[in-house]
Amino acid sequence: FTLVEMLVVIFVIGVISTLIFSNYRTGHKKYTLQRARQEVINHLRLAQDMSLTGLEFNNQVLSFGLYFQLNKNYYILFADLDGGFDYDGTSEDLIKVDLPTDVKISALSASPLTIIFAPPEGKVYINGSSTGSANITLEISSLTRTIQISSEGVID
Repeated sequence: FTLVEMLVVIFVIGVISTLIFSNYRTGHKKYTLQRARQEVINHLRLAQDMSLTGLEFNNQVLSFGLYFQLNKNYYILFADLDGGFDYDGTSEDLIKVDLPTDVKISALSASPLTIIFAPPEGKVYINGSSTGSANITLEISSLTRTIQISSEGVID
């Protein structure tokens, strides 16, 4: 092999390695964002399930929901202790859920956004209203994924 052939081979290997490495980083971000989206959906369904099963606290059947704020990297799963179909603060917190590193809530259909599932049939209240729908958009770098919740309780 000549020196020129060796340099060409090294150059081609370098270009291919760079492309693979840059695509790996983008793929990892997409995976992280998809994982975060699925985690939010799982917690929405958990709140829905807890409402449908009629969990009690001090002989009172509770509503459960999630509370989201714009540009935060966490959300809160809570029990609606006063039955007001809204989030009243840390006294109702069950879990503060941190999103994966670098993922944030970049858009909401309303900010702050409260989604509550009320027993016994799991009726959905979005910011206190039983009509309409909600959107939650998660972002990492410039990649986004949206979650939609309908007033019928369909989560997608």
